[in-house]
Amino acid sequence: NIDPTLYGMIDTVISARGRNFAGTWFSTFSGYIIRLRGYYGLSKFSSYYSYLPRKYFMHHWANPASGSLYAREYPTGWTFIDGDVFVDKDGEGEHDDPIVPPMPLLIPLSDAKDNAATSDTMSHAVDALKQYQTPALVGAKKGHITCDSNVNSLAYWNDPQGNRDYTFSSPYRNNQPDAKPKYIAFQLDQGGFNNIRMSFEILMVLAKAMDRILILPPDQPMYLLKNGGHKQGYGLRDFFSHGRRIL
Repeated sequence: NIDPTLYGMIDTVISARGRNFAGTWFSTFSGYIIRLRGYYGLSKFSSYYSYLPRKYFMHHWANPASGSLYAREYPTGWTFIDGDVFVDKDGEGEHDDPIVPPMPLLIPLSDAKDNAATSDTMSHAVDALKQYQTPALVGAKKGHITCDSNVNSLAYWNDPQGNRDYTFSSPYRNNQPDAKPKYIAFQLDQGGFNNIRMSFEILMVLAKAMDRILILPPDQPMYLLKNGGHKQGYGLRDFFSHGRRIL
């Protein structure tokens, strides 16, 4: 009795953990799968594009300014994102040879006391970094997935998040006693779900950074999502967890 609307998201999870993945250039669906593979620490050499002139693009480091911002994902989105230092390489090297790794190159988790990445923490990097290099992981613990079976290996997030996230205070916050709350509204566009998801992620960050309450649009039909005969439309609450600062 799976809602057909969730089929694409199930495909995303399966593809993100596959031995290899070949995506579609210009597809935000493929782009998100490749980003998840980066979160999981899978080798970049296990991801390809079916468009032959772009087949090995993920095998080479590239910054967003070096190409299209929406045709593909970029490794800066998942490499060493728990640290403060800008990086321009991932430590895997580069090549175009069609060599398939014998197994996906997962993040090596160390139990060393000076290392922030342990079996209880999700570190987003090809190689685990020392704790002083990953301040966002201090106080963090790998996320848990409530399920009849143990699927916690699918969690690519930390819950609770690091202390830094919880203690963040917006520089735009008005701390006066009579300060009125400010809002920012999000409206769905006519694109597919992954286009909407990207826009929503950006608005979430802006709302947090500017100390504004995020207002979500009402339920409505979404492009390519067949409503399954039991709903006239969907809202972002159907797909995302939300907190008290989302209306």
